[in-house]
Amino acid sequence: MKIPEKYRILLYMFYFEELKISQIASILEEKENTIKTRLKRGRNALRRIIESEGI
Repeated sequence: MKIPEKYRILLYMFYFEELKISQIASILEEKENTIKTRLKRGRNALRRIIESEGI
């Protein structure tokens, strides 16, 4: 819940719903490159949170 919503939603759709980037882009009406960038930023944000909490 510490990750911004725009990243959290994408991470959920990609990893838990197992949607492809093209499907997510279509659903959210965004470009595929935008989705790829947000996924990368979301993963980095999650990584930083995990490392800072020592999990």
